[in-house]
Amino acid sequence: MPSGGQAQVLVTAEVDPDLPYAADGVPMTNTATVVADNAPLAPADATMDPPRP
Repeated sequence: MPSGGQAQVLVTAEVDPDLPYAADGVPMTNTATVVADNAPLAPADATMDPPRP
C-alpha cells in the first residue's frame, strides 16, 4: 500500500446456530486489532444484536 494510503477490512460475523433463545437481542461486541511494522496498533469494535430465527 502506498505511504499514507488507507484500507478497509470487512469482517463478517456469524452467530452460532446453537445460540440460546435467551441471547436474542442481547448485544455482542466483535473486536479486531490490526498490527503493522510501521504504524501504531489499531483496535476497532462493533456491537451487534444477534437475531434468532
